[in-house]
Amino acid sequence: MLVDSEILALEVELAALAELGVRADLDDYMARCLGLTGSAWYAQVERDYFAMHNRPLPGEFRSTCEQGYRAAMASDRLVEVSGARAFVAKLACPKAVASSSSIRSLENKLRRTGMWDHFAPHVYSGEQVQRGKPEPDLFLHAAKSLGIDPERLGPSNGCRGWKRQMKLFRMYFAVAALSLCIVPAAYARLVGLVSYQELFDKSDLIVIASPVTKTTDTEERTYFPNISEIDKDGKQSSVAAVGVETSFNVSLVIKGDRAAKLFILHHYREANGPGLDGPAVVSFDPSDYRRRRDILLFLIKERDGRYAPYGGQTDPGLQAITALEPPP
Repeated sequence: MLVDSEILALEVELAALAELGVRADLDDYMARCLGLTGSAWYAQVERDYFAMHNRPLPGEFRSTCEQGYRAAMASDRLVEVSGARAFVAKLACPKAVASSSSIRSLENKLRRTGMWDHFAPHVYSGEQVQRGKPEPDLFLHAAKSLGIDPERLGPSNGCRGWKRQMKLFRMYFAVAALSLCIVPAAYARLVGLVSYQELFDKSDLIVIASPVTKTTDTEERTYFPNISEIDKDGKQSSVAAVGVETSFNVSLVIKGDRAAKLFILHHYREANGPGLDGPAVVSFDPSDYRRRRDILLFLIKERDGRYAPYGGQTDPGLQAITALEPPP
C-alpha cells in the first residue's frame, strides 16, 4: 500500500456491518471483499445480507458507509505507509497507480500524502474499466496508458493463465505498494517496521510464490528474539519457538536469483500456541482453498541454503511475508 487507507476503510465497513448485527470473520471477509470496487462491495454485502436475513439491506446502509469513509479519509490518520513517498520519488521508471478506489478518492489520498505529482496523470481507477479486480482489465488499461507491453513484464515460467499473470503484473504498478495485505491496526507492544527501501535493498531474494507443502515442524527448539511474555504473577520469560519449514514454488522473481524455482522457507511458530500480542508468525496449508493465495516474500539466504524472512523471525507477518489477493 502507498497510503494507510485500507485499515480506515476496513474499520468503517466492519463497524457498519456490526450495526446491522453482522459479525464478519476477518480472514473470510478480506478474502472475499478486499480489493473490490465500491459498487462490487455493496453488491457482495447485499447478497450476503439477503442470504442471512431474507430481506434487502436497510436503505441507509450505503449513506452510513459513505459518511464513515469521508470522515476517515479526512482525518489525520490518513498517512503514507512509512517510506513510500521517498521510495516512489527515487523511481526513474514509468509508474502508475491502479486501484479499485474512485478517481476522486485516489486523488485525495495521493495529494494528502504528497505523492500525486509522482504519478499523475497515470492514476487509474476501477471505475474506468468494465471489470474490476481480480480481472486484468484495470492493469491492462494502465499498461496501455504507460505505453508498456504487458507481455514484457508479465511472468511466463510457472504461470498458467492470463489472470494469474496480471495478478503478478500488478506489482509493476504502484511499485511502492509492495505489501498488499492488511497489517493489524495496533499492537500493545512495540514492533519494528522498516521502510520499503530497506526491504528492497537488504533482501537477498524478493519473490512472489505459492506454498506447495503444509508448514511442518523441524527439530529446532529456540526462543523468539526481542519479545517476552509476562505471566499473571508479573514474571517475565522468553517466548518459546519451534522451527518450521514450508516449501514454495516461485512464480516471479523481483530481486535475486532469477533461476529460482523452488525454495524452503525457514520460519518459526509459537511452541505453546498463539498468545495476546504475540509474534506475528505465518503458516501455510495449500490444501485449504479458502486461504490459498500468492505470497510476497522478502528473504535472506541462510548458510544451509534455506531462506528466512528479512527482519527476523519474530514478526515476519507484518512486512516480510504478505498475502496478495486470492484467486477468484
